[in-house]
Amino acid sequence: MIKFLKTYIFDKHHGIERFGLLFIALTICLSLLTASIGVESFQKKHQQLTNQAMYTTAFTMSRSQVSGKVVGIYTDANHTKALLLLKFDDVSKISLDANNYTLFLRGWDLNKNELAPLQSNPSGAIYMLGNTGYMGIYLVDAAGFKNQVCYLSIRNDKELDNVSADNVNIDKIPNAQYAEYDLADIYFNMGATGTTVADCLSQDVLTVRDMYEECVVRAKEAEIRTLLDADLRSMRADLILISEYTQRLSSYDIAINAPMEAITGDYMVNGIINDDGSRNIVASMDPSVKVAAYTEGEPLYLMSDYVCKQGVDFDWYGSSVFKGYINALRGTKSAQEYVSGLMQLTKTDSTDTSLQIPDKQWYYRSSGADFSSVTDGGFSKTNSDIQTAINDLMGAWQTYLSHKTAYQCTDLMSLLELDYDVMTVDNNYTINNSADMLRVTR
Repeated sequence: MIKFLKTYIFDKHHGIERFGLLFIALTICLSLLTASIGVESFQKKHQQLTNQAMYTTAFTMSRSQVSGKVVGIYTDANHTKALLLLKFDDVSKISLDANNYTLFLRGWDLNKNELAPLQSNPSGAIYMLGNTGYMGIYLVDAAGFKNQVCYLSIRNDKELDNVSADNVNIDKIPNAQYAEYDLADIYFNMGATGTTVADCLSQDVLTVRDMYEECVVRAKEAEIRTLLDADLRSMRADLILISEYTQRLSSYDIAINAPMEAITGDYMVNGIINDDGSRNIVASMDPSVKVAAYTEGEPLYLMSDYVCKQGVDFDWYGSSVFKGYINALRGTKSAQEYVSGLMQLTKTDSTDTSLQIPDKQWYYRSSGADFSSVTDGGFSKTNSDIQTAINDLMGAWQTYLSHKTAYQCTDLMSLLELDYDVMTVDNNYTINNSADMLRVTR
């Protein structure tokens, strides 16, 4: 073979043959490279189709120009039920009645970038969740949703603004229908592995309360609970400082009178209640109480007889929006009326004067003399040192009050507001499950 190549290919008389051989080799290499690129591209698109559930993250209605975002694509574990959750940015320009919307569902070929036959056979309903701006599109297919991109058009059948078709920006719409009707398009894949599995979809009947609690409120609740935990840890640190400064002044023979009702008697407990009913005391305003060991990661509880006038106090560790913070606070029957009044209370301008550090005089415990009028109280510490300790204690009181106010008046109230929000949505939603609500093109 080598002798043949030297004689007939690589000698000086066979240049054309050498060129032809080189051309064939390059053509084969190029073909193999092109094929490998095509295979890799196909594999990537197939993987994207398999995994990716959300292809549209934001949308704008064509005529009203109301914008919104896609919050999430939720399914049950078997992909027989799906929930597409949307959030409109401006509810003043859209109808809050689900019966004023129509859906058009088709398939979409991701490779050809064009319409395709829909492989699923869904039925469903539209939910408008009160005045929150949330729209839930609930779809069900007992056979399971196929791994296919769906092309959904949402049509608003009741425009709140008079918009002329001449004023619609035709450069931003697909065709004339979008100038005639208020439409928006959403691309998503209910059969993808990247959907979020929602517990509310595993139930026989989807309830608005469960949908809103799990898909909207639960993440906000987790954030608030993180803040509450931080509040308690801050108050624990404050109480430890207060205990230290109190003992320090006591060792200087300075009498420590109760600072104010909002602080007196407050202490923290750590961990689960013991079998005998006792709790592990972490810190106390009472300097005679030893600050016990603290177990990181276990719950902290504020033990206080005083609740700020615009705040609340309840065991939030053992409850949730799903269980109902309000019910734990007041009981089911009067819960909504009670919290409705409580929401109004937080909006008033009344000031809780008990949360203000009062001006007070400081006395030597043994003699009863006013600290400010005595040059030397007869102790090793100078007045300057004592004054520093007094300032430190008063600063710790003020810091503790700030954290307690945030805990009772802001963050605990936020949990109740979430609970009340769920109750309000559950009483004010609309649903459209009419036969012509969903129009499917196969």
